[in-house]
Amino acid sequence: MSMGPMIALKWHEVAPFFVSVNEYSAGNYFTIGLDKWNSLSADTQALFQEAMDATAAYSVELITEQEAAVADALEAAGGKLLALNDADTAAHNEALWKVALTDCRALAQSANCVDDMETVLSACSEYLKLPLE
Repeated sequence: MSMGPMIALKWHEVAPFFVSVNEYSAGNYFTIGLDKWNSLSADTQALFQEAMDATAAYSVELITEQEAAVADALEAAGGKLLALNDADTAAHNEALWKVALTDCRALAQSANCVDDMETVLSACSEYLKLPLE
């Protein structure tokens, strides 16, 4: 979660020092079946894409505003907002990725969909620029 909700939940009252890993993720997805998407006209697809882009930009704007308030709230609680440097952020991301690979592969093995999972992991590896080991 972003740190804004953490402040709203008053985490800073018991843990006033936060370290940002310079990333944020949320489960705010737009989903539509491929057959349905392909049945839409190019104009309709463009409208959806425009709406998704605007929503993503607005989400980033809100998070940026919330994050600005976090440092003030932490300071008022006697704490501080710290951030990892680029090298530590990269090391953090690589460590998470290695765990994700292990977990995803174990799940795929148990669900008998190893080839499909490897396709997904390969695309993620390429996008994240992290090794598929």
